[in-house]
Amino acid sequence: MVLLGGCTETVVQCRAGYVPADGMEGRTRCALADAGAAMDAGGDAGAAMDAGGDAVVPMDTCNAAAADPPGDGQDTNCDGVDGVLGDTIFVAMGGADTNAGTAPDQPVRTVSRALDIARVGARRSILVAVGSYDALPVALGDGGTESTLPTHVLVDGVTLSGRYPGGAGAWVGRSAAAGDRSLLRGQVFAAILQGMRTSVSFHEVDLVSERNELLGGVSCYGLVVEGSGVVTLRGGMVQACAGSSALTMPARGEAGRVGDEGQDATSGGSGGVGCSGGSGGQGGGAAVRNGASGAVGSATMAGVEAAGGEGGVASRTAGSPGSTGAAGAAGRSVTLGDFGAEGYAIPRGETGERGGGGGGGGGGFASSATDLGGGGGGGGCGGGGGEPGRYGGASIGVYAWGDSMRVNLTDTTIRTLGGGDGAAGAEGGAGGAGSRGGAGSGSGAPGGPGGTGGRGGTGSAGTGGPSIGVLTKADGVIEATRVTWTVGMGGASGVLLGPRGLQEQMYRVPRP
Repeated sequence: MVLLGGCTETVVQCRAGYVPADGMEGRTRCALADAGAAMDAGGDAGAAMDAGGDAVVPMDTCNAAAADPPGDGQDTNCDGVDGVLGDTIFVAMGGADTNAGTAPDQPVRTVSRALDIARVGARRSILVAVGSYDALPVALGDGGTESTLPTHVLVDGVTLSGRYPGGAGAWVGRSAAAGDRSLLRGQVFAAILQGMRTSVSFHEVDLVSERNELLGGVSCYGLVVEGSGVVTLRGGMVQACAGSSALTMPARGEAGRVGDEGQDATSGGSGGVGCSGGSGGQGGGAAVRNGASGAVGSATMAGVEAAGGEGGVASRTAGSPGSTGAAGAAGRSVTLGDFGAEGYAIPRGETGERGGGGGGGGGGFASSATDLGGGGGGGGCGGGGGEPGRYGGASIGVYAWGDSMRVNLTDTTIRTLGGGDGAAGAEGGAGGAGSRGGAGSGSGAPGGPGGTGGRGGTGSAGTGGPSIGVLTKADGVIEATRVTWTVGMGGASGVLLGPRGLQEQMYRVPRP
């Protein structure tokens, strides 16, 4: 109520739903236009009954021209709502999305509908009555990565305030019951705003994300804001669901091919088709009785080569076998994926290295000018590397991505349910066997067998997903006052005793 004083009279102006009335002890009061219950007769202790039976409230002071920012539970401009009536959209469980949503007694049913109204108009205050509000499905992403998910797509400059009883005359003070909440629920994201230029604010609103079990390899977020400006959360809670664990098992590396057999009384066999196992050496003949050495097998990334077998000589008539190829190196793991405007990019590890090819067998010695030594056998192919294990998804409460972003938290609970677990990498495939050497003619010696290919390396293990309360870029500012942090653990590694994923209340992404 406001008293507008003039020279000869005082005019009483009451807020919506009240009328001027004479109170006890001659005090001027505002009375409910239609009181439904008797109040305490003490008068000064709160509301009182006047002589006519109307419930009256103590005089307060307001100014119809005063600024009345939403979310503080006050009505300083006497228009009957928290904030400015002409800038407000109302949401209540008993509302209907066919309503205009711009009058206290005509609320819409979903916060998604209220945001749509704000998107096409100038209203930027949304008052949400007590209740649980599921988001309507929207298309997110672009091109081939587009998904349809129920999430609340926010509007730049919007303020969402909650815990009002709702209904006509009940959009100022908040419900006193601790269990009365205004909960906004979405899948993967509870709420998202891309391209912010000014601000987004929440007062006594809970944001809760749930995981879509049909989507594999995803991260979960309570609130995602991309752009620049200020994010304010006062009261309420933000909760991110747990990141997805790696459920798909990676494939084992394929086995190496067998080397080609050495030919009888002629040149040596080659390595297996399509690989670089060493070729067998040529058997000895009339001009040169010593068999040729087998070719060297392929090298691995570590630079280790599988030596070819030595050709047969007079003191050792048969060609010697080729050496076994070196084993491939294991794939290297990545400890943390990249962060960007699209959220957390779940990394992919390395496939194990292919094993080295076996060396070719040496050619057989020719014991006479008319006899021929057998060709050496071809070395086997190296086994293929195992696929890397999948990585766990992230669980991030507030993901504020943009230059100089500011996040203000007061009397708020930030909760993450933990990063997803990674999976072990698959084993590499076995190396292919080297083939036998060819037989010599007459008294010519056989060629030596080719060496076995090396086993492929194991794929890298997937690490667990991070669990982070609030994330910004390196130059972001996070102001936290009386915040309750309940940050779950980072996901488990795919290898025994491997490090868990990152776990931080507040994390600023380092500069590249």
